[in-house]
Amino acid sequence: MARVVQIITQLALGGAQRLALELARRMPDGGEGHLWAGPGGELEAEAAADPRVRFRTVPSLGREIEVLSDAAALRELVALMREVRPDIVHTHSSKAGILGRQAALLAGVRNTVHTVHGWSFHPGLSATMQGLYIALERAAAAQTGILHCVCQADVDKGLAAGVGEEGRYRVVHGGIDPTPYAVTPRKTTGPPTVVTLSCLKPQKGLEDWLEVAARVRAKVPDARFVIAGEGELRGELEERRRSLGLEGAVEMPGWVRDVPALLASADAFLLTSRWEGFPLAVLEAMAACLPVVATAVDGTPEAVEEGLTGFLAAPGDVEAMAERVVRLLGDEELRGTMGARGRDRVMARFTLDRFVESVYRLYAD
Repeated sequence: MARVVQIITQLALGGAQRLALELARRMPDGGEGHLWAGPGGELEAEAAADPRVRFRTVPSLGREIEVLSDAAALRELVALMREVRPDIVHTHSSKAGILGRQAALLAGVRNTVHTVHGWSFHPGLSATMQGLYIALERAAAAQTGILHCVCQADVDKGLAAGVGEEGRYRVVHGGIDPTPYAVTPRKTTGPPTVVTLSCLKPQKGLEDWLEVAARVRAKVPDARFVIAGEGELRGELEERRRSLGLEGAVEMPGWVRDVPALLASADAFLLTSRWEGFPLAVLEAMAACLPVVATAVDGTPEAVEEGLTGFLAAPGDVEAMAERVVRLLGDEELRGTMGARGRDRVMARFTLDRFVESVYRLYAD
């Protein structure tokens, strides 16, 4: 294995971005790990400073569909590939996936891998936009060597939409490094606490999260809540927090870099996503021995075992989620049992080492 280029739209602080960065920095001896991304993002400085990563910014690569800038990004990617001459191009996320694979075709790169971290044609789009993205994903899949999904649910969804052939698909679940969570002391005192790690955008259903918090507070008056993350919906969510009378109960500190310490201060983890890929935040919570209450969307049920490591509910069912959170906050033994099972599950199936090694095996295919 010699030269592999990871391409992602932007190095925001998210699961897809972290996995792409780890693949670039953990190349086996003798290999070159390249990482290309559009400008901006919380992880960009980390990538640029890592001597193991050959990081390049693609100035025109952005998240939104813009014909002129997208055409410029395609030209930039083709030029970079002709300069670097990668053996494998590995794309992540929808925009980088479509442009990156087209660039590989134009630059004569034969070996391509695309990772689906949740499909572009998600429930938050109009029918017209879903149709457009399905058409784009079908065209891109036809020129892809391997379609790697981080959960089986995305394989099923892709095949149902007519994206690619079954033989091109492989599943390697996302993974995390569980080590930092094992050494962080658990809290022993203080009010019952519920946390989440989430970007503040429509996908995460954080209006529902606040509704759950309000219902839990009605039954557990001293409960406190933390939404750790940042994003476009901050103003709307702060207003909703005020209207629900939760200003003193729900903290919104922005991105928290010391995630193990945050999770160690909590009693339960709540995720209210409307759609997902395979949420690494859930794995982090499980590694920290936290029971999880989450919506049963896409890859989440492949991480959380109902009744064993946490509870699952339908998206939008705030009553069911609130009931399960209240149950956990009132039962220390149940929290301990579920938390221990969750950590065991992460250690057995969802470590970062296993993820990276499995993807490198895909390259050998």
